[in-house]
Amino acid sequence: MTKTKPRGQPAASTGPKHVGSIGFLGAGNMAGALIFGLIQAGVVKPSRIFASDVRRERLDQLAAEHGI
Repeated sequence: MTKTKPRGQPAASTGPKHVGSIGFLGAGNMAGALIFGLIQAGVVKPSRIFASDVRRERLDQLAAEHGI
């Protein structure tokens, strides 16, 4: 008989998975929060995060705050 994990239990994790790059269509508050979290967790390097937005000043702000 094979043992399986109990239902409702998360699968074992060895840490954050690393991704090659990620992009955001729209750079509002939600994108800013996700960018912050992804960088803090070490999932993706700031240089591999891309964002687009209709407001150039918002893109400049994210670049200054997070180095994207």
